[in-house]
Amino acid sequence: MFTPATADQRFVLETIVRLGEISEEAAEMTDAVLEGAGQFATGEWAPLERLGDTDGPKWTPDGVKMPAGFADAYQAYVEGGWGTIGSPAEHGGQGLPVSLSIAVLETLGTANMGFALAPIL
Repeated sequence: MFTPATADQRFVLETIVRLGEISEEAAEMTDAVLEGAGQFATGEWAPLERLGDTDGPKWTPDGVKMPAGFADAYQAYVEGGWGTIGSPAEHGGQGLPVSLSIAVLETLGTANMGFALAPIL
């Protein structure tokens, strides 16, 4: 079972990176993003890790076919904006700190490394 390391991430972001010193809203936003990423990773990506290893993608005449659930999980990733957290707002991103984006990527990668690498390939 996957357990996100949100407490450790929160400690690093607050104590070392000092995101919370920006404002009270920044601290609340950081908590919300870390908790949301943990819930998303636990509910959507972690359950697919074993399936990705056992079934894997298949090459078909129509192209690559991913294991069941992968397309829906990727759509949820896109709709949730998880891939745009650290991107500039003027380019369609959320403009949040890159350090927070890295924490989200760590959570997603820990839940399912194969799936986490797909959006950056």
